[in-house]
Amino acid sequence: MTSTLRSFYSYISDFPSPSPSVIISLYIIIMISLLPLIDIAALESQYPSTTFIIVNGNLDRLRTSYYPPLFYPKLANVSKSFYSRFTQVFFLSPVAVLGDRFGSWIATQYPGSWELLVLQPNERKYDVVQRSDGAFDSTKVWKEATRVYKQRTGRMF
Repeated sequence: MTSTLRSFYSYISDFPSPSPSVIISLYIIIMISLLPLIDIAALESQYPSTTFIIVNGNLDRLRTSYYPPLFYPKLANVSKSFYSRFTQVFFLSPVAVLGDRFGSWIATQYPGSWELLVLQPNERKYDVVQRSDGAFDSTKVWKEATRVYKQRTGRMF
């Protein structure tokens, strides 16, 4: 168990014993590393009716096999059994184009559509250039972002 989660457990155990009428109904967990993901899934068995909110959970990576099951077998198991049931309410990820790390972004906010935003360099603002009801294909997004960025900047490479 990680030290972060150990302190989380000790914090919980410091609470006075709840009466049978008190139910823990919400956990908000702010994460900055991969290690607690497995431990957090274990909390569900202790508090099965609790709602979990995880900030910076990298759910997109957990759902797309970014972490190969061969090297992360425990994480693969909890990804399928626990994290696959989560609803991602906000996603924002940069798409690098022509050397500009922040030339475009993919974004969504539940229950809205997915959007591809591309920078207008002269005005330093982003415009939505494409929308989709489902998640984008990463290769197509990069190609479209690069095409629009080239048009706006006049750069070829």
